[in-house]
Amino acid sequence: KNYKDLPILGLTADVMSGVKDKCIESGMMDIVTKPIDQDDAFEKLIKWIDKDLIKKTNIISGKQTIKKPPLNKEVNIPEIEGIQTHKAFKKLGIGINSYINILIKFYNSNISFTEALRNEYNEGHNETSIRMLHTMKGVSGNIGAYELQEISLNAETEIKENKKVNIEAIIGEFEKTLNPIFNSIFKTLIEPDQQKEEKPVDKISIESIKPQLEEIKTMLKNDDGDAIDKIKQLKPELKHLNEYNQLESIIDLYDFEGAIKAIAKLKDVLNSTKKS
Repeated sequence: KNYKDLPILGLTADVMSGVKDKCIESGMMDIVTKPIDQDDAFEKLIKWIDKDLIKKTNIISGKQTIKKPPLNKEVNIPEIEGIQTHKAFKKLGIGINSYINILIKFYNSNISFTEALRNEYNEGHNETSIRMLHTMKGVSGNIGAYELQEISLNAETEIKENKKVNIEAIIGEFEKTLNPIFNSIFKTLIEPDQQKEEKPVDKISIESIKPQLEEIKTMLKNDDGDAIDKIKQLKPELKHLNEYNQLESIIDLYDFEGAIKAIAKLKDVLNSTKKS
């Protein structure tokens, strides 16, 4: 009763037609869609915030929005294949270092996305699959990967509406779009920094690392959580390798079975490095 006049705004990544109407029917006044457009979000906040509060806090009402600092024309926005970085950076209204960190985090968090999605769906975990796709839809929109956002939306809708889908066809669509994005982020943002500070590959003691990988593999088979720390301890020597980054991303999801497979790939790379 005390809150009957409290304005409620919904936040959603679901841009399908009719969503706003459903939100209004449920008692909300308006919605803000993801990826968030700061101008649109501030405009809607100002529209619904109490006018007396606006005066007290010196927020300008009407069509004007809160002034943001001018965009530095000299900012070096990275060019990433499959991502409209310039558009996303302007829309997010954040510093360039923050945006770059978001792109790197996207890479680290999703490098094993397709494998995880395939496993979850094939094991009958439809709700988990839908949640993964919903998250990918929102995140890809935020970073400016709009084609990926569309693929995520279509896949989410397809699994929601059908008891059985061709998951391999869906995985194929994702890989076609995701792989160039991952490769571009790695080559543009991750690899250059690693080359500045990492030991050359031929100076890594491969013979000392292989027994550690075997130990970690055994720990993973025994569901020993200490394997996570063991994997992290190898980062100084191996973080320049894409296969190690994949392993770290998988173990961060507590996917022990996937981590065992990733260790096998990492060992293959180390063996080929030794031969060369």
